[in-house]
Amino acid sequence: MAFHCQQAIEKYFKAYILEHDKPLLKIHDLPKLYGIIKGLKDFEIDEDLLSIINETYIEDRCPGELGLLPDGIPSKKQAHDFLEFAKDIGEKIKNELNKAISE
Repeated sequence: MAFHCQQAIEKYFKAYILEHDKPLLKIHDLPKLYGIIKGLKDFEIDEDLLSIINETYIEDRCPGELGLLPDGIPSKKQAHDFLEFAKDIGEKIKNELNKAISE
């Protein structure tokens, strides 16, 4: 589930970047994508948690023997926290995109 939270946040960020006519970079790094967004609007998110979730991205999409984080597979609580964080970012991005549509 942690990897899918990373993917959801990445897609939310990329949707926001595209909506603001900024070039879409072929990167998956959440802090870098958030850095682009912060130049447009600061969503005041937990950047430490964003960095932790960012570590769950895997190039080949097949987790290694240790799991998705440097310390192993995320706990159920961590996965739940990641999911709630992804939902919160999704709501913030969707609200901003809906405002842009209304204007």
